[in-house]
Amino acid sequence: MVAFNEMWNDVSKIIKKGEVNDIYIVECFKSGFTVQTNEETEFVTKEDFVDFWCRMLYYNEVSKKQIMKEKTSKAKYIYSLISQLPYVTENSGVLRVNR
Repeated sequence: MVAFNEMWNDVSKIIKKGEVNDIYIVECFKSGFTVQTNEETEFVTKEDFVDFWCRMLYYNEVSKKQIMKEKTSKAKYIYSLISQLPYVTENSGVLRVNR
């Protein structure tokens, strides 16, 4: 199992290095970051990641289809970032932790 702090530190490194795919991050903070889309600006927090990560560890997976049904875009941004982690695989639109 991958601890939340390890995942959060790895996501923070990806963001700081500018290795983010398909997300325009305007500004980074210790507790999250701001994403700009054509229509809106959204603040994604560490707490949003906690919710996502807990769901992923509890169910052993998170599907992209499930995320797309959510009303907020935050989960979509988190899905995109977490899919870039070396210990997470995406297969047929489903994320799983490899450890």
